[in-house]
Amino acid sequence: MDYEQIRSIFIENAWLNVNMDYGLLHVQLATPILVFFILLFMIFMLNKLLFQPVLQTLDGRLKIIDESNKSVSSTKEEIAKLSQEYEEQLASARAEINQMYQAARQAAQERKDEILQQARKAGEEEIEKGRTALSEEIQQARKQLQNAAQDLAEHTTDRLLN
Repeated sequence: MDYEQIRSIFIENAWLNVNMDYGLLHVQLATPILVFFILLFMIFMLNKLLFQPVLQTLDGRLKIIDESNKSVSSTKEEIAKLSQEYEEQLASARAEINQMYQAARQAAQERKDEILQQARKAGEEEIEKGRTALSEEIQQARKQLQNAAQDLAEHTTDRLLN
């Protein structure tokens, strides 16, 4: 048997003997069915070997991006919370510093008043001592003037009489 006989037998006996011979083109019922199954097999293999890993990689990336976005939003919330706590602590510290400043200012004012009062007392005491000394000097000067006037009167009387 030669090649042409085998080919002719195969073509004529293939799949319900439905064939069409157009010279070089031989179409049999088996050919489209075989092509269909090969196509299904190729789709299945491409899906398993190419598309599913790519889709899994893309899904993994989306999950990572979603987790990153959640992390960023939680970090932003934490930053806002910490910023608010910072502002509250800053306001509290400012109020405390202001209160300390007012207390120090009041203490300084009280000390100033106390020093002024002591200075006034010392000044009044000095004035009183000066007045006392001045009155004693006035008394002594009067005594001296009286003595001098008396001596002058005696001297004038002595001169007039003598």
